[in-house]
Amino acid sequence: MRSILRCAVTLSAAFALCLWSVPSRAAGQFLVAPTYSAGGSPGSVAFGDFNHDGALDFAVSNYYDVTMSVFLGNGDGTFAQATNYNVGYYPTQVMAEDFNSDGIVDLAVISSYRSFAGSVISVFQGRGDGTFQSPKTFSVSIYSAPRAVVGDFNKDGKLDIAAALEPSLGNYGGVAIVFGNGDGTFQAAVDYPAGYQPDAIATADFDGDGNLDLAVADDGVAEGGKGSVAILLGNADGSFQTPDLYSAGLRPSAVATGDLNGDGIPDLVVANSLSVDVSVFLGQPNGRLGTMSSFFAGVQLEGVALADLDNDGNLDLVVNSYRSEGTSVLRGNGDGTFQPPIVYATHRGGISTGIADVNHDGVLDLVVPDFASNDVSVLLGDGGLGFAAARLFETIKQPRAVAAADFNGDKKTDLIVADAATGLINVLFGDGRGALQPGGNYKSGSGPISIAVADFNGDGKADAAIANDGSSDISLLLGNGDGSFQSPLNFGAGTSGISIAAADFNADHKMDLVIARSPGVTVFLGNGDGTFQAGVDYASHQGPSHVAIGDFNGDHKLDLAVTNFNSKDVSVLLGNGDGTFRAAVNYSTDNKSFWVEIGDLNGDGKPDLVVANSDNTTTNSLDILLGNGDGTFQPAIGLNTRNPFYSSVVLGDFNGDGKLDVAASADFLNGIDLYLGNGDGSLQRPVTYPTLSEPRSLVLADFNGDGAPDLAMGSRLAQHSVEVLLNSGVGFTDRK
Repeated sequence: MRSILRCAVTLSAAFALCLWSVPSRAAGQFLVAPTYSAGGSPGSVAFGDFNHDGALDFAVSNYYDVTMSVFLGNGDGTFAQATNYNVGYYPTQVMAEDFNSDGIVDLAVISSYRSFAGSVISVFQGRGDGTFQSPKTFSVSIYSAPRAVVGDFNKDGKLDIAAALEPSLGNYGGVAIVFGNGDGTFQAAVDYPAGYQPDAIATADFDGDGNLDLAVADDGVAEGGKGSVAILLGNADGSFQTPDLYSAGLRPSAVATGDLNGDGIPDLVVANSLSVDVSVFLGQPNGRLGTMSSFFAGVQLEGVALADLDNDGNLDLVVNSYRSEGTSVLRGNGDGTFQPPIVYATHRGGISTGIADVNHDGVLDLVVPDFASNDVSVLLGDGGLGFAAARLFETIKQPRAVAAADFNGDKKTDLIVADAATGLINVLFGDGRGALQPGGNYKSGSGPISIAVADFNGDGKADAAIANDGSSDISLLLGNGDGSFQSPLNFGAGTSGISIAAADFNADHKMDLVIARSPGVTVFLGNGDGTFQAGVDYASHQGPSHVAIGDFNGDHKLDLAVTNFNSKDVSVLLGNGDGTFRAAVNYSTDNKSFWVEIGDLNGDGKPDLVVANSDNTTTNSLDILLGNGDGTFQPAIGLNTRNPFYSSVVLGDFNGDGKLDVAASADFLNGIDLYLGNGDGSLQRPVTYPTLSEPRSLVLADFNGDGAPDLAMGSRLAQHSVEVLLNSGVGFTDRK
């Protein structure tokens, strides 16, 4: 019998794992390789050497066009164009194994009828040349089967299939066991109860008796999303005992097994679609599961897998978020716990991941079918990336605004986050290496939307002023210097303010505040003790949305730039140096201006303006207004961009060439667009880096102490998380 590369599917029904036996090297972050077109809504992936050329190939199931795509590998991490095979039903899972014992990899596809009232297995027997015969179809159940796994459940040396069964309305689901005959055919299914609506399945020997057992995740639809996982201990004849049920998170969608703490007993990980976490159960010697632990992992999780991606001997966790443009990795600590997720670039809509060494370098790679974009992303493992991925850190519910400073005096950059939904202010302490740790929550007013950080009471400790859109006031949090804050001091701001900034406008060495609000800006001169004088209003134009501070005419007096959303322009108010300002001069922009930043883009020593526009009727989302040095500006130069809605911009030298670059948050498109500057006022075409959700605000700071500017961002939609992009000093390396 010829040898074949056998791909384990015992980790999860939604994932496959293949590793070539070659010398290993350190790995842990991923480069993004080209994507490959598949059929309509690819959902699962399976690996094997289909044509016996020594290169790894893979197949994906395409749900909406009822096909399967086969990609033959070139051995270097690239793949030939897909060959599609008609399945005839709606495929949910593809499995690669030698089902007829001829030494050639076959493909089995579990599918459901269009009405979801029935499921079948289609077996495509391999020819050994990369092609497959027409399928033979075997009935599974009158119910649909969303996931399946392969194993020898009755220990007869022939491969069997176990499928999770989703019931029709009013019935209970379970598991169907389809015993193989060893010739590529299957017997009639035998059903076992396993909850109300099983949605995922995995197999392992949980009790160490030599028989394969099953773990089945129930998505909890019948109980309002309260999910569970069932363990069915197997008998030597392929039958199963009454299931033991364990409560999981909200709407479990995927399950994986592996030894997370090195005790030789399989453990269980469940991805929860409606909660933002994974549930981890450590296995016990008797086949039972220990107490559940939860780990934050992202939004709307749909897939989960386990593998040692960084060769440290500990299993790491890979999860897919259907709502984000990324696949997340949680590094395992070897004791059943995990580090915060790191997000890697894939398209939006991934529901599973295959893990294999597709380029023969001894490092595991990721293959991610994308259900929404109809393609497959291949992420090649690599051990030496810098700005490789967004790092995700748990915070409050809706992190709308962020700011950075050293709040606890350890000379490491910390982050303060405003939650527009709950009115809470969350502090995250930086460890100086790019990670953030929880630091405490504080109350502000209603709908905090913008943060300014400065020393408002002259004690040398960082304080925070928060503009509250809902309560139309400002909350002042005076810092204690140890990372904690005093109770908020609130004072009125008139109408709702949506942008706040701090500086010394009257040169008295006391920090003042300016807030953008209709119909202009309001300036609050500071008393130096944490209190402020009554606000003085200055008109801008229609719909002020953001305010920035700079010296536009070189008189050493601070001036203001204000974007006006409704009148599609930016107002410049020159300062008199005594805390008062001259009448606004307005400069037209290409569209509804939303955000403004100040910097010298053309190297002439004169401040320029970069304006983010926000309107989906145009693609001119960035305007550059070059400064003349006398307080006036040249007409706006519009940049044609991929994104019609930029919600914020920051300026910094991201690639270390001495020229200012522009990073813009691509609201509604889940990403950061980086425009490298040419030093003459023009910008290069953007490079886009995916984020977990729609970024709304950006802050630039050095979070890992390497001297290069990093980015942190809050989001309009992301729940309970902020993201950090660490910079290697040569810009981003994780490209979309």
